[in-house]
Amino acid sequence: MTEVEYVIANFSERFADFRDKRIVLHGSRNYAVAIIDNFASRFNFIGIMSLDPLEGGFFHGLKVLHEADLSALQADLVILTERVKYEVAAFHSVCAFCRENHIAVYNMYGLD
Repeated sequence: MTEVEYVIANFSERFADFRDKRIVLHGSRNYAVAIIDNFASRFNFIGIMSLDPLEGGFFHGLKVLHEADLSALQADLVILTERVKYEVAAFHSVCAFCRENHIAVYNMYGLD
């Protein structure tokens, strides 16, 4: 089983309680693409953020967001989809804003 297959196999179970929440994915690499491809119809993804600059207003069908957009769109949680070596930087880029605005932050394994 590849890493991506592992993420996909466990995502639905780990985030089942959040299906109706307004979710922002953070990351624009293969894990994010796989999560979007496999779960967009079952979860309420309202946008995507990334450490990498993203061209255009959309990434894989999701609106590209910035921190200020999270409050305006009433995001309930941010799910970090970055690989471990980028996850700490991704967390630090959004954690202060999310804490101030009572937005939960989880990694793709369901850990907050």
